[in-house]
Amino acid sequence: MSKCFKMIKDYVEDIRAYEVACFGPSHDKGGRYDPVADVSVVMDGKDIVMTFDGAGFHHFSELADYPQQFSRHNRETMQQLSERLGYDMQAVNAYTLLFVALSEAQ
Repeated sequence: MSKCFKMIKDYVEDIRAYEVACFGPSHDKGGRYDPVADVSVVMDGKDIVMTFDGAGFHHFSELADYPQQFSRHNRETMQQLSERLGYDMQAVNAYTLLFVALSEAQ
């Protein structure tokens, strides 16, 4: 498991913990609130694929309209951290981010 993969997974968990701490575990979903339940992070060879929809869209998509500043902040933070760990973050579409190992990036 790469350090970048762990960093992305931890970052998603940090968002979950922060929102549940701020809004409570029952915020808006009758006791089942999970702000990033739809976020998936998987390894594909040396690369990392992050997909999201719904709430995750609002946290990570460049097309998110609310809260747009958080989406931008999250993307910039992940880009800086991934570059430090040897990966290039690329938007595949509005629902997918690809982290390419720099040794393979073109």
